[in-house]
Amino acid sequence: YRLPASILDWANLLLPEVAPGLPASQSVRQGGKPPTLQRLDAIQRTAAVVAAVSVLMAKYGLIGVVAPASLAFDIRAGLDDASIDASAVDPTQLDHAVSVLTPAGAKGLEFDAVVVVEPGEIAGTTGSGLGALYVALTRCVQELVVVHSNPLPAALSTP
Repeated sequence: YRLPASILDWANLLLPEVAPGLPASQSVRQGGKPPTLQRLDAIQRTAAVVAAVSVLMAKYGLIGVVAPASLAFDIRAGLDDASIDASAVDPTQLDHAVSVLTPAGAKGLEFDAVVVVEPGEIAGTTGSGLGALYVALTRCVQELVVVHSNPLPAALSTP
């Protein structure tokens, strides 16, 4: 994997539940900035995503926002309100600096930085659960920000 070891090591905490017996993935990039976790009230969630995206845009070219489908519209509306042009949830149309995607839509893609929104909801509401969350957490090659109001899945300890 090309993502920093600090992020991959954290995501790998899901592997015993996602794929028991599978050896942990290894990064080709040692170190790196650990994931940034922002736990806040649900009312502040979209504003926190917009703020995180704004900061990341100042540092990187491609930003992915990976969120449950139930939150994608509100996140896109918040980005639009902040004059941040974000693409639709269509991984074949990555012609914007910011793309808002579901975990399934993000599979196989890479971004300089990723904001994962409500990992507990991703793990609990998708057909592949924790596997979908693992995909979401492993899409960045530089920086990962996690914004959530609900508790993280038990497998994830503080990075």
